[in-house]
Amino acid sequence: MLRELLGSERVEINILLNNGTLYMLGLETFKGRIVASYPGGIEDPTITIETSESTIQRVASSNDHVAAFKDAKDKGDVKIEATRLTTRLKLALVLASADVFKYFLGIFFA
Repeated sequence: MLRELLGSERVEINILLNNGTLYMLGLETFKGRIVASYPGGIEDPTITIETSESTIQRVASSNDHVAAFKDAKDKGDVKIEATRLTTRLKLALVLASADVFKYFLGIFFA
């Protein structure tokens, strides 16, 4: 059910690296699974995620990835935006449920 909820999205991730350069990665999902990646970004993303390398390192090294991610998001160290109303609603559901949120983070920090 969760995979159906997340569905097919085009995700662009922009990461400010510690050396000052910007790393861009595009991900294409189908039924909640990553099916393709595009170094340099993706055209017409439905979700955009912006963060920094140091934030990713802080979340990844934390004992509680969910709490660390939520803290980073609350501080503005992670920005997640959706371009379509349906995607915004799906993201709101994912970010509101602890169990669903753990699954969502598992995609990136597995």
